[in-house]
Amino acid sequence: MSKATNFIVIFGSCALAWIVLSLHNVLFPFIKFPVWLDEILPCIPWEALIAFCAYSMANVGWKLITFVDTPDDYTSLLKDIETAKADLRSKGLDI
Repeated sequence: MSKATNFIVIFGSCALAWIVLSLHNVLFPFIKFPVWLDEILPCIPWEALIAFCAYSMANVGWKLITFVDTPDDYTSLLKDIETAKADLRSKGLDI
């Protein structure tokens, strides 16, 4: 399974569970759910968004910190920069 398919399956399952729990009074009126569920459930999407943002920022920060530890990527990037500079110089731009 690809990463996109894996993400869609997990996200869809979580969203479906959240929707079913949010509509528990309509879908399951005969089951008594705890009161704290109605208080916590609306906050779950915001908490998930905050957790995703924190993970993304930490991941980007870690990749920036360890960028020098990948010499192949470093040399490839330097080569691309020199190629871009040479191309711009050939078009008359002073760098």
